[in-house]
Amino acid sequence: MSSYPYLAGIEAPEDVPLDYYSRLAEGRSVPVMVTEGGWTSASLGTITSSPDAQRRYVVRQMQVLDRARALAVFQLTFTDLDLAAITLPPGSILPLFAHLGLVDVGLQPKPALAAWDEAFARPRGN
Repeated sequence: MSSYPYLAGIEAPEDVPLDYYSRLAEGRSVPVMVTEGGWTSASLGTITSSPDAQRRYVVRQMQVLDRARALAVFQLTFTDLDLAAITLPPGSILPLFAHLGLVDVGLQPKPALAAWDEAFARPRGN
C-alpha cells in the first residue's frame, strides 16, 4: 500500500492511529507492506510540517508497522525533489511530494534519516 497521512488530514505524526495499517488487514490473511509513502518535511498551503515532524513520523510509522506485523516498508524517495530544476505543469501536485526525502536536494541528511537508520538497526523477526 501507499501511505501519506499528512495528505489525509492527519496533522501530527503522533495522531496516526496505531491500527492505521492493521485494520486494513483485519479478517484477512494478507501480508502488510508499505511500498511508498511518507511525511513531508516542509509546510505547503494548509499543511504544516517540519523536518522534526518528518522524523517523528518515521518513528510512529515503525510503531504502526510493528502493530500490523508488516513484512516490509520501502522508502520510495531517498532525496527531496529539486523542483527548481524542472518546469511543472499548471496545477501539478508534485510539490506535495517534493520534501519526502530522508536527505535534502544537496544530499544533506535530514533528522528523519537517523530515525530511519535506527529502525533498520533493530533485530529482524524470522
